[in-house]
Amino acid sequence: MCNSLLQKCHQVRGAVLLLVLFVGCTACSVGGTPELNSYSEGEQNLTSKEVLIYANLHPDNLDREGIYKFNMSHDDIQIEVKDYSGENGQKRLLVEIAAGRVPDILDMRGSEGWMPYRRLAANGYLENLWPYLECDPDLGVGSILEAPLKAAEVNGSLYMAFDSVVIHTMIGAKSIVGDRTSWSLDELQEAFSNMPEDATITSYGFDKASMFGPVVSGYLDSCIDWENGECFFDSSSFRAALEFLNLYPSEKEQISDGDIVEATDENSRWLRNGHQMLENTYIHSLNAMNVEEFFFGEPVSFVGYPIEDGSVGSYFGIKGSPLAISAQCRNKEAAWEFVSRKFKHAFIDLSPGGMPEAIPINRDFFEKANQIILDKPPFVAASLDGTLAEIRPLTEEDVQQYEAFINSVDKIALYDNAIYDIIEDACGPYFAGDKTLEETVKLVQNRVTLYVNENK
Repeated sequence: MCNSLLQKCHQVRGAVLLLVLFVGCTACSVGGTPELNSYSEGEQNLTSKEVLIYANLHPDNLDREGIYKFNMSHDDIQIEVKDYSGENGQKRLLVEIAAGRVPDILDMRGSEGWMPYRRLAANGYLENLWPYLECDPDLGVGSILEAPLKAAEVNGSLYMAFDSVVIHTMIGAKSIVGDRTSWSLDELQEAFSNMPEDATITSYGFDKASMFGPVVSGYLDSCIDWENGECFFDSSSFRAALEFLNLYPSEKEQISDGDIVEATDENSRWLRNGHQMLENTYIHSLNAMNVEEFFFGEPVSFVGYPIEDGSVGSYFGIKGSPLAISAQCRNKEAAWEFVSRKFKHAFIDLSPGGMPEAIPINRDFFEKANQIILDKPPFVAASLDGTLAEIRPLTEEDVQQYEAFINSVDKIALYDNAIYDIIEDACGPYFAGDKTLEETVKLVQNRVTLYVNENK
């Protein structure tokens, strides 16, 4: 495969852009924005070109520039877009896949949520991308951050390409939660028992409903074995997740302005006076190392959500829409040439203030994002007494700790939306006090196992 990929890459580099557009090829609109070929069932391709069908779940997902450049630089093969956006589009795509009408390239997330990634991979619908990445002369394993891709593996194979991630976690002061990146529910409760009587676990604005997604999303993948049709929702970690959620109020607590005084953004005097143990957040850039320390008023730990198996309690979340190549793709090397843009042409997602808002997978872009932070002048923010204070500059040790933390994370949120809904529904009576934990775990185990076996 490596030799053929190399040959293909040399062919692409030597290709001359077409100046004449054939019928059905990509054209430019009046405003200069590339228009994309569309594909409809039963439509005949009137040219001799080979066609790769790209199943698109949302117009915003389209890399229009990438499709345009690909089509303009190939006179033998074209990418055509088939639209599955809109209501029930994802369901329609899954029905067609089950019927054997599998597109060549697939969006893996749209307006209706995630495609069932692990199910499609386990059932043989998707192509393993590791061999292509390892053989690509412009990439190789050393050119990307491995940890997020390893977390997205299914039985050691990688079936999707994505350009950036964030890390969902919970942060606490080291003096309270300890210097660690994982803890059990008992350890969390022990730390909380040392807090003031009126303290809260996280922000006073959180309740069971608002914490359900952040807590449960990191557990779902590890509780299902699609290949063998088995579920493990009776595990100690999933039980602990539900017990942890049950510590939160059923409705958001109302605290008067006299008790809580806003500091900057979502941080408050409540947090910095030691009345809030944890901040539920996500990490998207290097400056989490010093900014979070400033708001807590002391060194912090990215301790994550309680988990019983000793693994890191944080997990990756993918930014944007990943792409996959189908196992039935008619030209996998050409499809890889396009899909690999997720790794090769990644961009640094910047806020209006020019700060990185995601962690790039491409190592060159990752290091550039870090340098943007390092080159910024010292931050100034409101201190506890309301005066302005300077946030300490980052050090080389911070850079090393940041990357070490990224490399330690081994979970990623790629859950099946239908399973998420089943669990949310099954847990409602437990959170309302109408069912026990054991009854709830058994119900979740039975319902999800039935769903998994029906959709293997």
